[in-house]
Amino acid sequence: MGKLRPGRVEWLASGHTERPHLFQNLLLFLWALLNCGLGVSAQGPGEWTPWVSWTRCSSSCGRGVSVRSRRCLRLPGEEPCWGDSHEYRLCQLPDCPPGAVPFRDLQCALYNGRPVLGTQKTYQWVPFHG
Repeated sequence: MGKLRPGRVEWLASGHTERPHLFQNLLLFLWALLNCGLGVSAQGPGEWTPWVSWTRCSSSCGRGVSVRSRRCLRLPGEEPCWGDSHEYRLCQLPDCPPGAVPFRDLQCALYNGRPVLGTQKTYQWVPFHG
């Protein structure tokens, strides 16, 4: 344990042979490290992780969609990250064989015959292009 006097450090522990300036420099370095945060802002926005790889195309033929995502890392009290967490792109595969049902038609057909918004009305759904 040390005892501070103006202008020098005097050690009370027996056998301590380190130089006082080394100890002071170490304390100054630790103080700077804790207070400066090595460039990390305590009040700034969070930071994004790198983008993950694009997913496979949502269709096996024709047009489909691929997506990639990233996560926002932030500490409690920090602002959220700026920007989008997901990106989408169209993917174009070889044309579907004649007579095959296009992927978007299949997606819409999943809702055919189901009641809408709590009513008993049902519809046949078709994709919208435009």
